[in-house]
Amino acid sequence: MPAPRLNDLDAPQKTWEQMHMTLLDRLPLPFWAIFAAILLLGVVSIGLEMVLEQRLATPGSQGQGDLTEAAATLLVVLYILLHLRLIRQTALRGLAQLRSAVKINDAVYDRYVTRMIRNNPRQEAGLLALGVGLVVVLLVLPPDGVRRLPHQQPGEVVAIGVILLYYLVAFSTLLNLVYVGVRNSIALTALSRQPLQVNVFDSAALLPFGRISLVQSLAFVGVFLIPLMIVGPPQAGGWLVIALSALSLVALFVPLWGVHQQIVRERERVLGNICGELLHVQGALLSAPPAAVAEMKTLADRTEVLLTFRKHILAGPSWPFRDFGAVIRAVAAAASPLIYLVLSQLVQTYLFPLFTQ
Repeated sequence: MPAPRLNDLDAPQKTWEQMHMTLLDRLPLPFWAIFAAILLLGVVSIGLEMVLEQRLATPGSQGQGDLTEAAATLLVVLYILLHLRLIRQTALRGLAQLRSAVKINDAVYDRYVTRMIRNNPRQEAGLLALGVGLVVVLLVLPPDGVRRLPHQQPGEVVAIGVILLYYLVAFSTLLNLVYVGVRNSIALTALSRQPLQVNVFDSAALLPFGRISLVQSLAFVGVFLIPLMIVGPPQAGGWLVIALSALSLVALFVPLWGVHQQIVRERERVLGNICGELLHVQGALLSAPPAAVAEMKTLADRTEVLLTFRKHILAGPSWPFRDFGAVIRAVAAAASPLIYLVLSQLVQTYLFPLFTQ
């Protein structure tokens, strides 16, 4: 089946672009304005918290380490905003490209798109309420939370309000990332089990499956990798990194399992036909008289073509990626926190001592 033309993809994509994936998508502001506002809110919040810490009679532990952690937290929030936008754009484009490869009617396909792209206000309100609950439980109720900060003057109360607003945005953004990641993975898993148009010689029509799943699996890689690079690994960080990398790999390949199974079945069917053709060639060769040179040449050419087809099929991956190199790169990206931790430990163990002795 020929690849869909760009004009064929624009109409459904324009309709789907009207859907809102998160609460921030409903704001009548461009993405860059929302991003800049949250960046400004984070910087102001960090600055106000430092000022309030300095006003304490007994200064707290706010120092270089706490400032580094606060900066890492802000970078994580900004990363989540960017990645949520990337998830949405990748899903919109990929689902439009996949339409011709999924053999279901438009109404059923639109339901899958809706599951991946559109959030309803009730879900958004629930995530926001959960974010408020986390702010109260983690920052308001504990004695070492915002209650330790001075709050007698109106300006100090406003400053604490700004700090709490920033953490509400941070928690809500993280919760949205978790919810969108789980929801989209489930929807993509279900879509991959639908009948697909599989071409064992060219998997280009199914590549959007791999791109969508890869982007979704990388959601929490950055959330953990940024603090890992800036702050360093936590206690028992090795096990945590291993668990996170394993979850990222699961999030990468589980939604693609249906595509993988259909590719494998189609490959086996085509390879079975090629094997049958080769057996037919073998029988014709055994029964051909020695003087039938032209017939033997025809059989040899046919055999060469069949073997070329078989080699091409066996060389291709059984996952919706361009080649095996792309599969390896996807695995490396999903396991990048583990790779970074291993490399950093090797450098600290074997390289740093060479310069400190």
